[in-house]
Amino acid sequence: MLRFTVDDDQISEASRVFLRLSGQYEWVCAMALTRAAKTARQAIANETLGGIEGGPTPWTRRGLMSSMATPDNLVANVGFNYGDGSFSEQGFTSKAGGIPSGRYMGILASGGDRRPKSFELRLRRSGIIRGDQFITPASSGIRINPQGNVPAPEYQRILSRLKVEQEGSNMATKSRHKRAQSDYFVRYGELGEGAMYIAKRIGRGFVPALFVVDQPNYEGSRYHPQFNIQGIATKAFRNDFPLQFQKQLDVEISRRS
Repeated sequence: MLRFTVDDDQISEASRVFLRLSGQYEWVCAMALTRAAKTARQAIANETLGGIEGGPTPWTRRGLMSSMATPDNLVANVGFNYGDGSFSEQGFTSKAGGIPSGRYMGILASGGDRRPKSFELRLRRSGIIRGDQFITPASSGIRINPQGNVPAPEYQRILSRLKVEQEGSNMATKSRHKRAQSDYFVRYGELGEGAMYIAKRIGRGFVPALFVVDQPNYEGSRYHPQFNIQGIATKAFRNDFPLQFQKQLDVEISRRS
């Protein structure tokens, strides 16, 4: 999330004096901050969301926010929701479920190691994979969506087949399907090597569905291009703020003419 405040260098002394004498300085600043923040938000959307392979999910789109500044709080926030309450003061709340888009897009902005998903954490707690291991889909062995991710229901089905316990329960997940519990199973390496991949049975054979890997790193790829989110937003905001300030200033001047 980026926080923008009033930059007096972009406001002439004459404008500041006029607005302060009329008692409208804070109001005009708040309007300009809010509008420029919206412009920055749109710039982020225009220059990043279209570059995501398969298009952004609705979750990611909803997570891109901008907040309103007020005369008492001349601050406008712009960015993706991090699920840390950063937008809560402005009246924004995030719906439960999924990884907050700010964490995901923050990695795309700067690169870095991916954090474990809940699916991986459950595999770790069950002892199927080590505490430092991750899962990545084998596209030829499991269905993935346009964003390159495994759909959540399929993850649940895998956990059921592997008899991984539900969150907050001592009972293993129960599948509504009547297929054998061996539709998915863990394929291990040599003694001491641990799990190599989660396999899916096909007919009398099987194929890898999910590979067990070391921590993935996002340095730009087909599904995870890197975006200069901070640079995009800052440039758009700085270009638009003086325009929005002048527009509202003209309104105040015309009201007193």
